[in-house]
Amino acid sequence: MNLLATHLTRSDEEAFQSFTPKLTRLAPAFDGTYMLNSGQLALAYLAAGNLSAFVNSRTKIWDVAAGEVLVKAVGGRVTDFSGNALTYSGD
Repeated sequence: MNLLATHLTRSDEEAFQSFTPKLTRLAPAFDGTYMLNSGQLALAYLAAGNLSAFVNSRTKIWDVAAGEVLVKAVGGRVTDFSGNALTYSGD
């Protein structure tokens, strides 16, 4: 099954507003969408093959760094919406 997990950071209104159209475009490509409040857990599920993708409206290093290691270890990619590797130097 093709499943998408997401986390919407509501504390940053600008990030939330810019993320909503992206999620609206992505969601129809999946069989289901889950809202998870943990980037680390979502990326662990992704690395285990339980999810097909995880998207987050705002990323901090502690939200995804360990999960990125797991995803890369199984041959996956962690990128921004443009396909660029995350740098962790900003939001």
